[in-house]
Amino acid sequence: MRAASIISSIEKENVLMLPNLGGWEWVIMAVVALILFGGARVAGFGKNAGKAIRDFKEETSAPVGRAATQPVADEPPA
Repeated sequence: MRAASIISSIEKENVLMLPNLGGWEWVIMAVVALILFGGARVAGFGKNAGKAIRDFKEETSAPVGRAATQPVADEPPA
């Protein structure tokens, strides 16, 4: 029984715990990202993330039958 308790305590210690990030930590991470990537690239990341979220919402809210009504292109087998 001793070995089982040691193994379970080791497994508990290996669990990835993310720290609670406060306001200043987010500000520091944003400044570091701005320095590393530059303003235009960081803005592009935000734009692309917003577009991806919009596309995902549109696709998940689309009616189920919509995919069945679209024609499927016949492709020869490879």
